[in-house]
Amino acid sequence: YVVLFHSLTNAPIEEEFWLYSVHVRFWMQPNTIMFMLLAVGFAQICRVLIVPKHIVLSLIVLAVALQVGVNYKAVDQSDNYTIKDFGLQLTNSFPEGAIALVSGDL
Repeated sequence: YVVLFHSLTNAPIEEEFWLYSVHVRFWMQPNTIMFMLLAVGFAQICRVLIVPKHIVLSLIVLAVALQVGVNYKAVDQSDNYTIKDFGLQLTNSFPEGAIALVSGDL
C-alpha cells in the first residue's frame, strides 16, 4: 500500500517542500476512509444487537470526548504564534502602502 500510494502522488519526495508541505497532507485521506468504514461497521453491529439509538449516541459522544480528553494536550496549539510572528516580521519589512502578491499556504 505505501509503495503504491507514494508512486501515485507523482511528487518528488526527496525535495523538502514536497515532502513536508504537500506530501504529508495525503496521509489524512486513508484515515478518513478508515473512520467512515468504522462508523458503518459500528452502525451494523448496533443494528444486529438491537441497541437503542440513545445508547448508540451516548457511546459515540463518549468515544469522541475520550479522544479529546486523552489527546488534547499533545495537539494543543493555542500558544503557538509561529505563523503570526513570521507574518508580522515579513509584513513589517514592507514599505508603507506596499502590495504583497503571495501564493501557497504561507
